Amino acid sequence: MEYRAHLKNVHMSPRKMRLVRSVIRGRSTEEATQQLTFMAGKASGIVLKVLQSAVANARHNFDADEKALVVHDLIINEGIVMKRWRPASKGMAHPILKRMSHVTVVLADQGAATREAAAKTTEIADITAEEHLHQGHTHDEAPDTETTAAEAPKEGVAKPALDKKQQAYLKQKMKQGGGDRAKSHRRKSMSDG
Repeated sequence: MEYRAHLKNVHMSPRKMRLVRSVIRGRSTEEATQQLTFMAGKASGIVLKVLQSAVANARHNFDADEKALVVHDLIINEGIVMKRWRPASKGMAHPILKRMSHVTVVLADQGAATREAAAKTTEIADITAEEHLHQGHTHDEAPDTETTAAEAPKEGVAKPALDKKQQAYLKQKMKQGGGDRAKSHRRKSMSDG
């Protein structure tokens, strides 16, 4: 079962609040409390209060055992944004965005959290690069367009067919030349002069 506690419109940006998330996610409530108590920054104090509120909600409303609770997730969403202005030179004003956050701590029972983690794991099969490239393709298929020896695909890599506009564009680019930009704009050294 999940137990939650919310805190809305915290005067701190979500980006700064999210730095705490990786520290406490997946830990027991006791470990998370210890981590947040000795952690530097304003965000840790705010999240600690919400964590204590979630533990109190679980104990009081659902008679849950505090020692069996785990921090399942820490959700930090963007709250309202206050728009202010800072005076600048020549009569200008620069905008200031004062961002706020909504913090939600989700607790779960120790057994439920491990069961969910086990359910989320999937088996990954090891395949080679060739198997990945040729997966779902049959080798019996004949190519749709005719290719010259110079345009022949290299080892199973098929070149897409070009329509007339693309072919005309490529011909025009070839006539213009241009070459390698790095070579054409290279600076001559003083000794060559």
